[in-house]
Amino acid sequence: MPKDTDLHIGRRLREFREAKGLSQEDTAEQSGFPLAKIQQFEAGEHRITASELWVFCRVFGMRPSDFFEGLDAYPVSGPTEDGDPRNQ
Repeated sequence: MPKDTDLHIGRRLREFREAKGLSQEDTAEQSGFPLAKIQQFEAGEHRITASELWVFCRVFGMRPSDFFEGLDAYPVSGPTEDGDPRNQ
């Protein structure tokens, strides 16, 4: 199940792609990621790593912080039952 952060980053990815007038196919070609992975990223179904985020920053001419803008609108919860804050 996608987490709030993953969904937010995926929405931002889609926003930046559309603002540049790129299709998912164009983005896949320019980033080197398969189309299915672009679709998963945008849906928040696949967590974007720092390295992958950096690739998108280069494709879109954005800073990493741009992907996190607006994230503070989501409530911050503590660690999950397994104690891993990445699973929030």
